[in-house]
Amino acid sequence: MIHITLRKTSLTNDPTDPLRREYSGWDETASIEDNWKMNHGYFSIGERGDRQQYVAFSYGGKVVMVGRIDRIVPARGKPGKRIIEGAPLGPGEPIWDAFVGKPTPEKAVGVRNPITYVEEGQAFGRQCRCGCGEVVFESDFVRGHDQTALHQRVARIGTIREFLDWFDAIETDGRPTIPTAAATLTATGTIDLTVLDGEVQMSFTPAGSPS
Repeated sequence: MIHITLRKTSLTNDPTDPLRREYSGWDETASIEDNWKMNHGYFSIGERGDRQQYVAFSYGGKVVMVGRIDRIVPARGKPGKRIIEGAPLGPGEPIWDAFVGKPTPEKAVGVRNPITYVEEGQAFGRQCRCGCGEVVFESDFVRGHDQTALHQRVARIGTIREFLDWFDAIETDGRPTIPTAAATLTATGTIDLTVLDGEVQMSFTPAGSPS
């Protein structure tokens, strides 16, 4: 997806503007359609832009508009500049609902070039896969948290040796046996044992407990 950082509305003062605009930039009082007309060109967009389906515009630290790209054409009288032809999208469109109102993509913050490219699936981050709740960009884990996630899963099996034995069993015959510790019951009651799809479930009800 192409990402474009917009400035505040200003007069173009350019009689050769191929879009015949009087001004450009984000106008908070204008409609999405009018803002699209003011800001869909012209820009220095390379060949990479031709492979993109959407364009997002940011202003004031958040995404304010997204649009569909039909094609990108040369701007007449502006060598090296191009115009995005397409249409703005609105609420209810998945791409709009996913991006508009969210913070400007991290990789575009502080960059002098107003044109950047972001992956649509990772533009605004996702939670670290270790479960800590922190947001990461273009990665699965906060730095070092991959080890946290790994050790959490090893601990569910037991020791590292037990984990290796369990994993090797999967690799060998696909019938792993999860190691368990011995337990001695010293109370009177009823044990319910259920085997379902290869998973064993056991519950113990002490004598005298309400059913």
